[in-house]
Amino acid sequence: VTGSSMAPIDIDTVVIGHCNLIGLKWFSNDPSHEGLQSRIFPIPFGYALRVKDEVQIYQKLIAEAKGVDSHIAPGALELVALFAVASRLNPDTNFSNVIEKAKFLNGQIVESVAEKKLDVRSVIARGSSSDDWSKKDGMFGVSPRDVMSALSKAIVSEKGCKCLTSKKAMAFLVANLDNMMGVSPEVAKSYRNLLNNEIATVYKERTIEIINTAFLSAYGDLALQKAKRYLEDVKLHCQKTRKFSAIRVTEEKSREPDYTEMKKIENHMGLTSNEAQNSARGELHAMYLEYIQEYGSFDLTAFPKLREAVNKVLLEEMKMNILNILEVSDRPATGKDAEGARQHKEDLVTGLKKLGFCDNCSYEVMDEARKFLKK
Repeated sequence: VTGSSMAPIDIDTVVIGHCNLIGLKWFSNDPSHEGLQSRIFPIPFGYALRVKDEVQIYQKLIAEAKGVDSHIAPGALELVALFAVASRLNPDTNFSNVIEKAKFLNGQIVESVAEKKLDVRSVIARGSSSDDWSKKDGMFGVSPRDVMSALSKAIVSEKGCKCLTSKKAMAFLVANLDNMMGVSPEVAKSYRNLLNNEIATVYKERTIEIINTAFLSAYGDLALQKAKRYLEDVKLHCQKTRKFSAIRVTEEKSREPDYTEMKKIENHMGLTSNEAQNSARGELHAMYLEYIQEYGSFDLTAFPKLREAVNKVLLEEMKMNILNILEVSDRPATGKDAEGARQHKEDLVTGLKKLGFCDNCSYEVMDEARKFLKK
């Protein structure tokens, strides 16, 4: 730096700027900027590779937008973010598809790779192993701007549900693919396939999961009753198999344990052999007795593995009932059965509202679940 009335002064200066990869390539190939090119140290900084980080970007941009008061249905932004992150990932032989890889990077449990003992750092390192920056994970794919362009149109649109739902967001993302600048037809086709196949499958699974969660929320007493019946059967089994207990059991004229129902629950707990089931029954009965002695009453939430297994069995048994509840609007609402089904549907809506849905998006997710369950 040379002052007008001073001798030259040497200073060390660092100028930080940012640009897109295309702009950097253009600049580096222009010979007229040779002096600057030798003084530039580029640092690649890709798009977000965690779904939760991508969601925060959308939430920030939507919150900053003026005049936007549309209700966002639970899971809508997460599903869109999953698509965006998946589009930025290279295939990895450890995962069956990029959706699994995106879930793993987000900290979610991926059962197909649970035994491989992978760590996030090694997965990220493999995705960034290419010498070509443009082929590293996060340096390509759908940008947050492209996603927000589609979401903005979905929010102001009066078509379909008034809320921003997963279904609506996906539809506008598909429609927006043809308007994305700088995207070749081949790349746009790959995005469309990703949305219509892998993301659509995730959407179906999440929709059914939401309905199941709402159902269990509305009818949690059924799960509690089934768990108590199972624990009673476990108690009878322990009494029956314990040494010198046969006389006492006979005198009390106790019923036989329902082993068929017990094995249904135990199979969902990963206990498939008779040896594993017998061992687990004794341990679970001891845990139950200790819990009752300490707290006085039984709380199913204190036994997460049992709770999950009971819920799965209950949902399997109630699948047709759930479908009948979802279809109640398709039949004439007359008679006691129809009146009961209508009440059950209202209970289901109440369960959905507890999850964050409103009246509008509750009925959309129920309609979507009905279509999926009928297939």
